[in-house]
Amino acid sequence: IAPTENDEEFRRQVVQGYVHDQTAALMNGNAGNAGLFTTAAELAGVTAAYQVRTNLLQSGGCLAIVDFSQNGTPITTRSDSSSSVLTEMMKKGFVRVGNIDFTKEVATGDKDRVYNAAKPMIGGSSAYLVYGTVKYQAPVAKADAGYTCTLVADITCLNMKDGSVLYHTVKTASATDEKDWQVVPKARADLAKQIADAVYYGL
Repeated sequence: IAPTENDEEFRRQVVQGYVHDQTAALMNGNAGNAGLFTTAAELAGVTAAYQVRTNLLQSGGCLAIVDFSQNGTPITTRSDSSSSVLTEMMKKGFVRVGNIDFTKEVATGDKDRVYNAAKPMIGGSSAYLVYGTVKYQAPVAKADAGYTCTLVADITCLNMKDGSVLYHTVKTASATDEKDWQVVPKARADLAKQIADAVYYGL
């Protein structure tokens, strides 16, 4: 460690490998006025969550999320997940957002097919497309505490200008309930919040 000062007045020595600030030195190296002093090895073990929200809240976007049944087939008549995610995104301040329906291409997971199908429908009216699938990790099962369910979402956000991927995430949500008909909506609601949060900070 390189010396930081030849202190001839206060410490009467070369300051090397110790906090330079005199107040912090008097307080055994712990004083908020002096900033952070640590080794690179110690700092490597510190992680602090710092997230920045998207700048696309006002830009307009579309959602196309396909739900799959417990037997693994895509549901083409409706998408509860897409509607739930849309609601959660609107709560977070997204405007000019709505669902768009082209389940066949979305169910394939092929980015280029999705973009080519969406572009003529969306045109230049939306900056991004949030698409993906929600599948059962395992069928609803009876357990001691009631019924259990785990859903997995594979979500991608596309830039509608050029088809590039803006963001991708995989989220999982589990739920338990005494009633089998309530456990899936419960897991889906949790998953929708996770997806909306991920898009809010990841897009």
